[in-house]
Amino acid sequence: MEEIGKNIERKTTIEIGKENLGEIVRLCGFVSYIRELGEVSFFVLRDREGEIQITLHRNEVSDEVFKAFKDLNRESVVEVIGKVRGDERAPRGIEIIPEQIKILSKCLDLLPVDPAERKEPPLDVAIDNRPIDLRRKKMKCIILIQDAILEGFRRYLRGKGFVEINTPKIIASGTEGGAELFPVQYFDKLAYLAQSPQFYKQFAIIGGLEKVYEIGHVFRAEEHHTTRHLNEYESMDVEFAFIKDEFDIINLAEELICSILEYVKDTRNEELKFLGVEVEIPKRPFPRISFPEIYEKKEEIGIEIKEGEDLNAENERKVGDYIKKKYNHDFYFLTKFPLAVRPAYTMPDDPENLNGYSRGFDLIYKGIEIVTGGQRIHDYNLLVKAFKNKGYNPDDFEYYLKFFKYGVPPHGGFAIGLERLTKQLLNLPNIREATFLIRDKTRLVP
Repeated sequence: MEEIGKNIERKTTIEIGKENLGEIVRLCGFVSYIRELGEVSFFVLRDREGEIQITLHRNEVSDEVFKAFKDLNRESVVEVIGKVRGDERAPRGIEIIPEQIKILSKCLDLLPVDPAERKEPPLDVAIDNRPIDLRRKKMKCIILIQDAILEGFRRYLRGKGFVEINTPKIIASGTEGGAELFPVQYFDKLAYLAQSPQFYKQFAIIGGLEKVYEIGHVFRAEEHHTTRHLNEYESMDVEFAFIKDEFDIINLAEELICSILEYVKDTRNEELKFLGVEVEIPKRPFPRISFPEIYEKKEEIGIEIKEGEDLNAENERKVGDYIKKKYNHDFYFLTKFPLAVRPAYTMPDDPENLNGYSRGFDLIYKGIEIVTGGQRIHDYNLLVKAFKNKGYNPDDFEYYLKFFKYGVPPHGGFAIGLERLTKQLLNLPNIREATFLIRDKTRLVP
């Protein structure tokens, strides 16, 4: 049987059904549950796709197989070779009668998180033991849905002719000024971890690629420790050329979000069902509200804000409530941000007024910003003025600014926070539940 086993291709639990009755199959996974009932014993084998019952009738299995069964304990890793048999009492109406059980790795200690436990473990315990926490079906479903978000993002953009690029994560200087940077000793120089691939996306546009995207890590050395912030997260970035204004970008972002949600709904229905989430594809166009409108309607919305100020988290939520009540929509675009609260490269709404409004926007989903973007300045002289207006020395950004001397198409783009989108889609209370391994103010391990 050892020799036969080597020639049998492994199947996952989902690949075995009633159409396989009588076949010899090979499975690998974790021991999820063990039970002995006199002459009949069984255990449940769990792999990424699901579970299947392995049944041992004492008069049908060899002493060697039964001895291997007696050595099993929960969460050990096993390989099983056996025959598929029908039994309506078993889950999915099938079971495996083992002809060989091999323990590949034995569980040696009590698990810090019980994969079969219905009760949620404390969040800190789950995070500190994420490799084991990932064995829980809930956490696995979250990661598989996140995988579908990434695939939906790629599929849509590739279908629109976008090219995937990869940019450096060690940089010479910041791209956004406001967010703090993590310093890195780079040989004899001081460098930083990238807070955004923005400059590099623009270099691709300057180079004539016209439509680009990237999925990559970004790092923000900010002091906040909230349910919506991380210090390292996955950013899904888009940049494209020959736009008329920021509304070309908004329209693309809107279509992309709908396409991602459709892909998740189509491909991860079982995971969504397990999590109790029903994905609704939002109606287009999404509601849009500009900052001048917000300042004008602040009393109606129920917020306190001065002209020129950005929205804080509470006001962002209240504007979302206002939009929900007025339009019955979970999404809305915030447009015409004050230039004072946007990066220096953001296109002014009026190029003659660098202290007015911008062509920058955010997309808010269920009260939290998940997308930020806008039109960028493509004129060299205006870009230098904008950097000076922010108090920057253009000489410090010469490596970036100099390329705008050589002709640059009108362009813009945006970035989507993967973990935030996942959090809001699945109605998770904390962004850490939407993250495999967390890097925040308190965590560098695991």
